[in-house]
Amino acid sequence: MKKMSKKVEKMRKCRLSITTVADGKETNFSQNGEIDVLDSSINIRYKDENALVSIIIQEKEAHIIRQGEYSLRLLLREGEETLGSLGIQNSEGELKTYTKRLSYSQRKDSLLLSMSYLLLFAGEPQEMKLNIFAKIQKDKGE
Repeated sequence: MKKMSKKVEKMRKCRLSITTVADGKETNFSQNGEIDVLDSSINIRYKDENALVSIIIQEKEAHIIRQGEYSLRLLLREGEETLGSLGIQNSEGELKTYTKRLSYSQRKDSLLLSMSYLLLFAGEPQEMKLNIFAKIQKDKGE
């Protein structure tokens, strides 16, 4: 029987600059996080208050997962409507997203991620934008 090889995830420290826009209201913040760049995916993790946020980019889609006082799961694919979920206090509701733009640019020590989507929850549309700039911090000895 042939053994499958799997690349071990090695999260590296990074500095994140995050801009969110919800219905025209812009919020900017910077903080430390972690990033892992593999052949077929990019994984970014950071703490947001008392929650853990993960963004996983695979080919032409992004998964946004938030776990904390509320949970959020989004799947974004450019030009497509997709289903997600929002959970608050043991109650979970379905939401939809329509992704207008999903793009990223990767360099040796940085990543720029840009998303624009329409969030539909309880029949109310909300224009959303998310931009993340991740600057990988050098490990000691590099």
